[in-house]
Amino acid sequence: MSDKSIVGSSKTKVLLDALKYLQRHYVGLLEHGRDRIIQLGGACDPVDVMERGDPHLRQVREVIASVEATPDETFEHPYRKELDAIQDLDDDWDTYGAKANDPLTLKAASKLLRVLPDRWWIVPTNTGGIQLERHADGLDIEMQIERAPENGGESHG
Repeated sequence: MSDKSIVGSSKTKVLLDALKYLQRHYVGLLEHGRDRIIQLGGACDPVDVMERGDPHLRQVREVIASVEATPDETFEHPYRKELDAIQDLDDDWDTYGAKANDPLTLKAASKLLRVLPDRWWIVPTNTGGIQLERHADGLDIEMQIERAPENGGESHG
């Protein structure tokens, strides 16, 4: 799997680990500060009281809990391999000047594929987009996901 995967997220793990590290060391600083104040003869709230009263620390803990409660898409996304392969395509992947995939279209395709029933074929387009195809029961269904034009106009394909 590509280390830049948008459907799997080793980046999420790295960021989560870094956030936990910072949280631990922030609490350590609170403990050190409290100990120093008491050592100098002052009065200070217990560390757990300071932790509960710190809105930033509460927010960090909420983010950590939220991320840990969210399933890791790396192992669940049914199209992970196909999406990663398309993501790894460079410019001129078809030797006719095709553009590398646009991360925005890949992310949109990833979200859409999670809710579509049945099995879909995923095909990169030469403009950097994604085409989803389903051929069954005598029907051909094709959807293209392309970035909207810069001028804000609509594109129909």
